[in-house]
Amino acid sequence: MWCCILEARTIVVRNYQWRIGDECSVKIWKNNWISKGNSCLIHQAPNHLSKDAFVSELIDHVNGGWDAVTVHQNFDPSTTSDILEITLG
Repeated sequence: MWCCILEARTIVVRNYQWRIGDECSVKIWKNNWISKGNSCLIHQAPNHLSKDAFVSELIDHVNGGWDAVTVHQNFDPSTTSDILEITLG
């Protein structure tokens, strides 16, 4: 039985994908929303966004994807990559 549970866990972990559901209530600098590394909080100062900005401000609502220009302007390359890998939906 434990073999089956561990095998299922491996499949779930391999196929798990973080999604931003309600981007209008998730604050960029204050909420845990990037599922990489030990911490999901972003620890850098905002460049072009307010300290109370929401994740929705990083989204191109016309095309339904990330606003890559805004993401690149406000985050280091590693964080930018992590954000752009997150599926919106």
